[in-house]
Amino acid sequence: MKIKFSQKILNAGGEIVKNLSVETRRQSQTEYAIGAESALIFDRGNARVFAAFEIERAHASEADAAAFAATHAHELSLMSPATLAFDAESPRKTIEFEDAALAKLRVDADAASTNARYEFAARYPKDAQ
Repeated sequence: MKIKFSQKILNAGGEIVKNLSVETRRQSQTEYAIGAESALIFDRGNARVFAAFEIERAHASEADAAAFAATHAHELSLMSPATLAFDAESPRKTIEFEDAALAKLRVDADAASTNARYEFAARYPKDAQ
């Protein structure tokens, strides 16, 4: 599976995507009426999808891994918002999340490798609406 954010392929070196999870969060409002048996729950209609995953990369040197860790989040934040696309190769299927923004990124560098944990906030996928 290839993951693309804007025009950048996040796992261009063929890295395997690990721990992929997709979560929907909705804002709701609770009203407690005096004397009512139960509360009223109102859906605010502003659901967001959060897609999280990890990519482990090998780098040419420890310095390259450290530079990647220090600059990768800033590079992606300059692209936000953009389309986040998951492209499965077999069977051929692409799922696109529009208006995706990098919500959280943690990059750990260990010698000449990095492990990046991404979390993007986005709208529902195009074909799920």
